[in-house]
Amino acid sequence: MRMLFVVLLWLLAAPVVSAQGSDESDNVFPQKMTANELLVACASSAMSATGRQRQRYCEGFLSGIEEGIRVLSLMPGQEANPSLCVPADVSARQIRSDFVKNSATMKLSKDKPAARFVIKVLEKSFPCR
Repeated sequence: MRMLFVVLLWLLAAPVVSAQGSDESDNVFPQKMTANELLVACASSAMSATGRQRQRYCEGFLSGIEEGIRVLSLMPGQEANPSLCVPADVSARQIRSDFVKNSATMKLSKDKPAARFVIKVLEKSFPCR
């Protein structure tokens, strides 16, 4: 009886263990992402589930960079003016669209970290007036 219980437990646990191992390759660490890799995600087609997932990742990444710059400019003791000003009514989809469109004209190396490239492109797309 005890052996049957162990075998059943092992059979139930095997799919869970194997599923956990397959998801590890999907982890993306933005600090190691190049601008070129981010552009691939941002320009992905919405025709597939993978493309839509990449677009959402891109929109989150861009929104995070924009939010970080905005928060840093609002901190007490910071004398610096914000380097980019995204209007409140602009959606994440519009930010992504402008990023893809304006990144093609940038002369910066796309082998650099994605965050640095994003800041330069968004400064061009949404300059402060």
